[in-house]
Amino acid sequence: AGDNFALQVTARVYGRYQQMLKDANALDFDDIILLTVKLFQQFPEVLQKYQRRYRYIMVDEYQDVNSVQDRIFAAIAQGSKRFMVGDIKQSIYGFRGANPALFSAYRRQYPIYDAERALPENMTVFLSENFRSQEPVLACTNAVFNALFPIAGDTVPYEKQDHLVCGKQGDRSASPVQIILLESAKRQRAEEKEETFEAVSEAEFVAEQIQNLLKEENRAPSDFAILLRSVRTKRELFEKALQKRSIPIAKSDSSHFFEEPEIRLMVSLLTVIDSPFQDIPLAAVLQSPLFGITLDELALIRQNAKKGTFYDALCAFTEENDFTKGKYFLEQLSQYRAYAATESVDRLIWYLYRQTGVFALLGHQYAGKAMQEAAKKRLKRFYHLAKDFESRTYHGLYPFLNYLKEQMERKSADIADSGKDGVQIMSVHHSKGLQFPVCFFCGLGSRINTDDLRKRVYICNEFGVLPQ
Repeated sequence: AGDNFALQVTARVYGRYQQMLKDANALDFDDIILLTVKLFQQFPEVLQKYQRRYRYIMVDEYQDVNSVQDRIFAAIAQGSKRFMVGDIKQSIYGFRGANPALFSAYRRQYPIYDAERALPENMTVFLSENFRSQEPVLACTNAVFNALFPIAGDTVPYEKQDHLVCGKQGDRSASPVQIILLESAKRQRAEEKEETFEAVSEAEFVAEQIQNLLKEENRAPSDFAILLRSVRTKRELFEKALQKRSIPIAKSDSSHFFEEPEIRLMVSLLTVIDSPFQDIPLAAVLQSPLFGITLDELALIRQNAKKGTFYDALCAFTEENDFTKGKYFLEQLSQYRAYAATESVDRLIWYLYRQTGVFALLGHQYAGKAMQEAAKKRLKRFYHLAKDFESRTYHGLYPFLNYLKEQMERKSADIADSGKDGVQIMSVHHSKGLQFPVCFFCGLGSRINTDDLRKRVYICNEFGVLPQ
């Protein structure tokens, strides 16, 4: 660390952190990957076991693989047993250590598939046909990448085979993509930020265009989608512009969605299934209609063991007092955790709905039938939220809980009810898999985030830890 104080402190903290993990007989995520490499290096018989076990290794999104993960895949695959799928254009996880150059290197190394020649042991196959997008969208995409990728140099190759080809037969009559450059009016007040003022001008323009198309082409408001990099900062600007023209908006009540009792309960239950050593979610689940443990009983459990986690206290109290409710909860939790270990989050949630009878319990929570139906609809919406999450790159209960936490903190408007007749305003990320007749992709003039360049310590894959 030399004379750099920040690195000296980091080194001491890291050493202490590793010792605490060792004392707890625990590993963090990065250690699991790194120690797997060391395990294969130091114990060849373990590596050979897994080489025999897996005939083929298939890895999707290979452009987001890091160097350590690549070594694991290469070691198990033994040469030509690896099937790698990736798209350099989709590499967005560099901040997590992903190294798209790895995938590029394999592409260069292996010959391109040719149907007229004998199949080589290793080869590169381009999947260029796109069956979802229309011809004008693909032509615009190709033009943008043709201009941008040469800037990256040889690290990220972009060749003729990388061009997207429209696979939709007979679909050549779609409207062309329009790129509109707006000249912002002068700011009215000196204290207004330039970028915010530009966004206001853009919102006004888009709202006016939608208003005109509603009249001229007899479209419905739900035909339109406004896509943004992030809805957190700019959604309100677009909402005001649309409201000024009395254009309906597909409102999301996500800020209240997670406050509803049945949704809070499901989030708490999933949190406990992921890790029962979290006192507040655990107490919420125990006290809920699912398990019916009273406040007095919770107090007795804690009084019986004043130190440690509440889960440890519950286990001890249940064993010492033959606590029936505690036994039932621990048995159910064991089943839930076993199911969660092998199934996707959406399947887990539907399994919990069936096992707990949560739909039937709504009758005790809500008096009126209309309120019960609204609660059922929210639970089904929560399930579909998980199903949508599972369709993306990252899967599993822990990542899903992190995703929910992020949505709650941001009060995200991306959890939209697509059944409402209104203009959709959502992030590009959450528009994946959706289709709208008319899309406005806004905020393309936003400045690139350069926060990494101002950090006191920079982490580089090639050179390691670099202080300023």
